[in-house]
Amino acid sequence: MKSQLYFLVASYYRLFAQLVLARWHPSIIAVTGSAGKTSTLYLLQKVLSTSYTVAVSKKANSAFGVPLNILGLSAHDYSNQEMAAMIFTAPLACVKLLMHPPKEKLYLVELDSDRPGEIAFFTRFIKPQAIVWISSSATHTEQFSRLVKQGLYADEIAAVAAEYATLLLSSMQTSLCIVYNQDSEPINAIMRDHVSIPTLIPIGTQAPVWKILSWEVKRKRTVIQLRLHDGTATAFDIPSVVPRTFAYNLLAVCVIAHQYKIGMEAIHKVLEDFHLPPGRGTVFEGVHDSTIIDSSYNSSLEAALGLLELLEAMPGKRTVAVLGDMRELGTQTKDEHERLADAIMQRQVKEVVLVGPAMKQYVEPRLLQQGFEKEHINLFDNSYHAGMYIKESLLREGDVVLVKASQNTLFFEIIMELLLANPDDKQYLCRREPVWEVKRNVIKKEFYDRVHATS
Repeated sequence: MKSQLYFLVASYYRLFAQLVLARWHPSIIAVTGSAGKTSTLYLLQKVLSTSYTVAVSKKANSAFGVPLNILGLSAHDYSNQEMAAMIFTAPLACVKLLMHPPKEKLYLVELDSDRPGEIAFFTRFIKPQAIVWISSSATHTEQFSRLVKQGLYADEIAAVAAEYATLLLSSMQTSLCIVYNQDSEPINAIMRDHVSIPTLIPIGTQAPVWKILSWEVKRKRTVIQLRLHDGTATAFDIPSVVPRTFAYNLLAVCVIAHQYKIGMEAIHKVLEDFHLPPGRGTVFEGVHDSTIIDSSYNSSLEAALGLLELLEAMPGKRTVAVLGDMRELGTQTKDEHERLADAIMQRQVKEVVLVGPAMKQYVEPRLLQQGFEKEHINLFDNSYHAGMYIKESLLREGDVVLVKASQNTLFFEIIMELLLANPDDKQYLCRREPVWEVKRNVIKKEFYDRVHATS
């Protein structure tokens, strides 16, 4: 019933968004998948803006957010009062845009799916000329468990992949190009039955044309070598540290740029001052002459594995992984967290700080079982407490620290705020809006209430 109400209300906003799109008629480029969407969208915007006027669905990727974005509206806290106000402002915004439609030629839209049917909802009004399917893994799988119980899919990962595939399968005959990550097995399992369709363009380490050749982390930069459409090997020098998974984002952007007749020199130029969006792997100078990799925006196993690889590749004296629960995984929770523990062992992380019940229930026992020394496992149930401990008791000069967790009740930007060498860098962290500060203060208050109760 809750899901039905969600789509019912979202359909109200979609009605007005459809009218605006019909009047506006931009060329739509959609980015979808489990992880890496925002980084791809962010880079795409910068590259395409060198030749086109571009509108972007910033901080809007849901059945609610995308229609509101098209209407020029945005929700700040999704409170009942705010959503009630939106019901009245949506038709007014629609009329205004029908009279004065947007001027941008391109609309870049990020499409996510927290529940079954969300991608199908998008296909009713988003008709993309180009699509990028960047990844597919266990994210938001909790909502897909009922489909597995009904016998429709072997597991939640397959169900999520089928959800994202809805967009591609509905657009194969009308899109200019569909770019997909051939190295992702859930994606490839679906797309291998359609490889003869000319609009499909696979990318990856084994792709026939658009191929990832190498990824190398220097001290403060990254070099990614790709093979492009003409068979040439091209090295892209990025003046910041990015994980290997960013090579898929970059390669997808190269394909779209080529389709829209933008030369590779424009991409090289954009990369000269490129930085990842907040909380997606930005590197900061930390207290005690440490280096902090900020991936505090959200977490999934696929993304966490890429960041652990980056942690290992970074030069430093000691590697520290500060990891929080990966949320909304349903029946995949145990397997995904145990695989994360296996990756910690594989990457030879020296010290781990774990926050959340899933970390305690699944990751800590798995680490101990495989011989990780208990004295190097630090377990917490409060992000602020964890951050204070890291800053005051754990961090050493030369440490390289990864900070990564799902956002729900964890908000690891709290830890980032405590570890920054320059407090002014707080402005570059994720979730800077006042509504998130309220939620972070609740976590801090819980810590201090506990301290006072035991003193």
